[in-house]
Amino acid sequence: MEKNNQKQMFDFGLFFHNYLNVAKRLFWIPLLLAAVIGAIKFLVVRQQYTPSYESKAVFAVSSNYAATTDIGTYTYYYDTAAAQNLASTFQYVLQTDAARQLTYQKLHTTYLGATVTATSIAESNLFVMSSTGKDPQKVYDVLCAIIEIYPQAASRILGNITIQLLEEPVVATSPTNPYAPLMPTVKYALIGFVLGLLVLAVFAFMRKVVHTESDLRQLINVPCLSFLPNVRFKARSNTSNQNILITNPHVSQAYLESVRALRFRLKKELEKQPGKVIMVTSTLPSEGKTTVSANLALSLAEQSNRVVLVDADLRKQALKQAFGIETPSEGLPELIAGKRSEIHPIAVPGSSLLLISGDKIADQPQAFLSSARMEKIISSLREQMDYVIIDMPPCSFLSDAATLADSVDSVLYVVRQDFANCSLILNSIQSLSNTDVHFIGCVLNNTEAGTTRYGYGNRYGYSTQYGSYYGYDGYGYGHKDETEDNEQKPYVK
Repeated sequence: MEKNNQKQMFDFGLFFHNYLNVAKRLFWIPLLLAAVIGAIKFLVVRQQYTPSYESKAVFAVSSNYAATTDIGTYTYYYDTAAAQNLASTFQYVLQTDAARQLTYQKLHTTYLGATVTATSIAESNLFVMSSTGKDPQKVYDVLCAIIEIYPQAASRILGNITIQLLEEPVVATSPTNPYAPLMPTVKYALIGFVLGLLVLAVFAFMRKVVHTESDLRQLINVPCLSFLPNVRFKARSNTSNQNILITNPHVSQAYLESVRALRFRLKKELEKQPGKVIMVTSTLPSEGKTTVSANLALSLAEQSNRVVLVDADLRKQALKQAFGIETPSEGLPELIAGKRSEIHPIAVPGSSLLLISGDKIADQPQAFLSSARMEKIISSLREQMDYVIIDMPPCSFLSDAATLADSVDSVLYVVRQDFANCSLILNSIQSLSNTDVHFIGCVLNNTEAGTTRYGYGNRYGYSTQYGSYYGYDGYGYGHKDETEDNEQKPYVK
């Protein structure tokens, strides 16, 4: 029970690791949402913006009050009260029929196009008339008309009050609410960016990939033969050899030891169930299965074994490029389609390894791989060689590996760490296991420091040789893995 509870606990470290990897691949989502939502807000602000212009006039109010004693104090008090009284009754005066008629006559129209208000300045005898609207000229004209008709319209209220114009109105040259879309646009762009980050969090939560040997063990019943660490060549390195091969002196010692461990465990497995022809495949492109095939073959050849490496990816012959071989040669398409029975592999420079890899691609790969001619080629190589390593295409959406599976002795499956969705790996393994082929084991490739059972102490980095030729990013976002720990895992031989 305690063990099950531990499995159900949310691993924040793993979630953060997944989040970083998702963000590296889908960083454009927050940026896109920020740009879209910010642009929408910009257009809304632009469409809703209406400039507002203001003209105002300032008056001094005098109550004409006189007293026998302390004249100054009483006069200031009554002048201030008069200004406040005018401000409070201003709208009432303008709404009277007399004021309306006078205003319409003055402007020669019944549509003012401006709003006029009045306020008094606190603790002073100043009275301010303001006119606001969309058209600065019309705003000015309306205020001037009100200034002229106001004394007559407010004659009953004014009484002994005198108003004196101190500051004449002018036509406004700039709106009181300047057009400023920057701040709201930035605000909503940030909101969009945060929403994008939340979307990435959902992807990271749903993302089910292989991180460790334990993940592989829970997913499929196949032993993990080796962990191959990342290899990144220094950018300032003067070497032109950037191929990740054990013959490259710039490859790290950790990687060399991992390949030797793969060779050792592979031979141990072959002692249990002998076989010479080993097919190497993966779930998706860019998992490094071609590099694993090449290094395994080189490592076996180091022990004076007769080893031939066959490039069976008839859609993309890549092994010659991996070894830096430019000499024209015949590959499987030429051998299967040709009439000659002789097989002439090419020698890999600096090694006893033999290579069958050509320069052409096949229009119908499955027809070639399932042909009787292909079976004869494999049988001939089995008789002449100690080991036959066949590099196959990924098998998640191509059936080439399943087509050739009956002709090989075993399958070595390459899984790139933190890459392919578990559901895709499961489906690919299942499609191969339906052919009754023997799974000799898996290789966990492109591992980071401290993420496997053993760790490596350093972060090596890795550049895959395969690329994204088949047009799949390998992450399988949105494909939720429905396989739980208590469900039965597919058994592969």
